[in-house]
Amino acid sequence: MINKKLLKAIRWLSLAMIFQTGFWLLGSYRVYKKIMSKQSDKSKILDKTTTDRSIDKRIANRDFFDIVQYRDVYVKSRDDLTLHGRYVENGSEDTAIVIHGYNSNSYRKGPIAKIFHDRGYNVLCPDLRAHGQSQGEMIGMGWPDHYDLLEWIALVNAIKPQGKIILYGVSMGGAAVLNATGEKLPANVKVAIADCAFTSPWDLYKFQFKEIYNTPPRPLLDFVNLFNKLENKNDFKIGPADMVKKSNTPTLFIHGVDDPFIPADMSKKLYESSAGAKGLLMVENGQHGRSYLADPKLYFESIFDFIDLHI
Repeated sequence: MINKKLLKAIRWLSLAMIFQTGFWLLGSYRVYKKIMSKQSDKSKILDKTTTDRSIDKRIANRDFFDIVQYRDVYVKSRDDLTLHGRYVENGSEDTAIVIHGYNSNSYRKGPIAKIFHDRGYNVLCPDLRAHGQSQGEMIGMGWPDHYDLLEWIALVNAIKPQGKIILYGVSMGGAAVLNATGEKLPANVKVAIADCAFTSPWDLYKFQFKEIYNTPPRPLLDFVNLFNKLENKNDFKIGPADMVKKSNTPTLFIHGVDDPFIPADMSKKLYESSAGAKGLLMVENGQHGRSYLADPKLYFESIFDFIDLHI
């Protein structure tokens, strides 16, 4: 017969384990919603993206979409979301698709769009799902977004069937671009440019939980990923590091050395893993998504030299 004290201890231990599991489930679900839901306040998250806010004062052409003539364009995602973009016709056959990052939108890519516009390209700036004027409640972290990017490429090819396409993305937008290069892209997609992309959402959150938020990544991240799998049907462990191994698209990887939000080493790892023609630009003093402000001459000369080499 089982000792009564032992039986009581087992019951208390079982209750404690149930309570602890419930605690982790509830806490991780709140974290999951915080980082993934369109509706959540992300101001505290975004406060960590740069250590020097004064650098933003150097952003020129933020009003590009206020002064240029553009038209609203739309595509349907594979899961039936209506996605919005801004298309600027520039009398060219060639088009640059410029993809924004986490919690941003197409309007805010105006400064980059203008650079491509001034170089003679038509420009398409989509709103990623759950951003801007696009539908969706859950942020994609680059995975469903890369399937959406295939729809945007198809739209550009319907408008400019004889043209060449350049893909440019920053942060989560860079991850979407890199994920797309692992798919079978149309032959007219000539170059991909990824600024401060991450190797996978799992690697990104593992770093951020530990280094920025002083929180042990596991088991929290395991539960967060579980909710992501259940609700969004994708795995945080799969991402650009897997997809660039299958890429045939010449790709330029860019990262600011002083990026506090996504480690610069991630772009180095992506560069090393990439199967196709590639280049790597590490920008001294570059913060997250702001390398073009740290050294604009180097940044844009490197981009267009790489494009000229492969287009």
